Amino acid sequence: MYIELNERVSADSQEVALGVVLDFDEQGTLVSIDTDNASRDFQFEEVVISGLQVRVLVSQSG
Repeated sequence: MYIELNERVSADSQEVALGVVLDFDEQGTLVSIDTDNASRDFQFEEVVISGLQVRVLVSQSG
């Protein structure tokens, strides 16, 4: 699952947990969250994000 918090370009990425990558712009602001294999590795029925305008892109593979 890829969550885009804004349209800024990522300048740095940090893996904060196995398969969870945070992307930051040049000012250090979080711009996106990427979770590898989220549908396989995590059990969730919904993701609730409040107070932020985000675009969530979910890849359904295999």
